[in-house]
Amino acid sequence: MNSILPSNQTVCTACGMYNPPDASVCEGCGAKIEARSKRSSFDTGAHLMVSLTIIFVGAMGFFRYYPPGKLIWAKGGGRYHSTDMEVFIWGIFPLTIGSLYLLFAILLKIKDRFFS
Repeated sequence: MNSILPSNQTVCTACGMYNPPDASVCEGCGAKIEARSKRSSFDTGAHLMVSLTIIFVGAMGFFRYYPPGKLIWAKGGGRYHSTDMEVFIWGIFPLTIGSLYLLFAILLKIKDRFFS
């Protein structure tokens, strides 16, 4: 019983044939199929690291451009004053997105821990 989309099926380790999810033996070779542990398709550890990285980048951008009007030295030797938009784009926006993503990662961790 081969399938185009075998996401909910089990694969026999002996012959590689796809079997129904509730099968205990392979339909092709008769070998015993071990039950797979239920795991989330999301790697919550990676989500936590990505969200913390976004928050770190947002904090660095915020501290570089805050307060608006701060004199900043450019790489070419020139200087300019930071604007409100730079504080928002490089600081507040990444901090907000990172915080929401961190909340998402925490909720995924809670779902995996208590509702799986």
